[in-house]
Amino acid sequence: MGLTGWTCRDDCKYECMWLTVRLYVQGGHRVPQFHGKEPASAFASFLNGLAGFIMLLRYKATVPPASPMYPTCVSLNAWFWSTVFHTRDTAVTEKLDYFCASAVVLHSVYLCGVRTLGLQRPALISILRAFLLLILAAHISYLTLVRFDYGYNMAANAAIGLLNVAWWLRWCARTRLPHGWKCAAVVLLLQALALLELLDFPPLFWVLDAHALWHIGTIPLNVLFYRSVPPSPALKIGACLKIGVLGGVPLLW
Repeated sequence: MGLTGWTCRDDCKYECMWLTVRLYVQGGHRVPQFHGKEPASAFASFLNGLAGFIMLLRYKATVPPASPMYPTCVSLNAWFWSTVFHTRDTAVTEKLDYFCASAVVLHSVYLCGVRTLGLQRPALISILRAFLLLILAAHISYLTLVRFDYGYNMAANAAIGLLNVAWWLRWCARTRLPHGWKCAAVVLLLQALALLELLDFPPLFWVLDAHALWHIGTIPLNVLFYRSVPPSPALKIGACLKIGVLGGVPLLW
């Protein structure tokens, strides 16, 4: 506890949370959701970040630097702050976790725009990038300066996420690349797992809640993400190279 910065007051608040849970259960009431303070989510976030880091190293060793979209973007930053938040729940770590998650979703939309609109239209891509940055700035400003609204944050990310999924699936349906179906499978699986975030039920064995199960479910998908990278000879074809982020996990193809 000392290594993670917990104080006596933090521990008292944590124990009070469990006392509240027991009182709700004894009274036959529905247990409310407690944000943060989730060891299983912290461990799962760490494993996702580790998987992303390993994939980044493999990507660097496999993909030629001359590829058009060689600059990579993985969600290591988001997973780092997710791990920190679920380990050390404070107002600052909570905001960093939520804001980085929103940035991941918006950046996936940006990468989809780059991939579908083409690298030959830098002006159009620049406009899209500026627009998405403006959305992120407005989102963060509202949650920071007006009200930290969990419901609004969920609705905003869900709306952007649906746009993201629809856009990627459209590309998957039109592409002639042999690994396009893997991209579609990844998008659909991530969307299905994301539905866990909309659920709210008491943790299984008082350890695994919906949020933790969502993070755990994305860990094995990293393998499928990397398998969607073409074999080494095909890597020289710049048109079929990209690395993006969907649902907070790196996606390569």
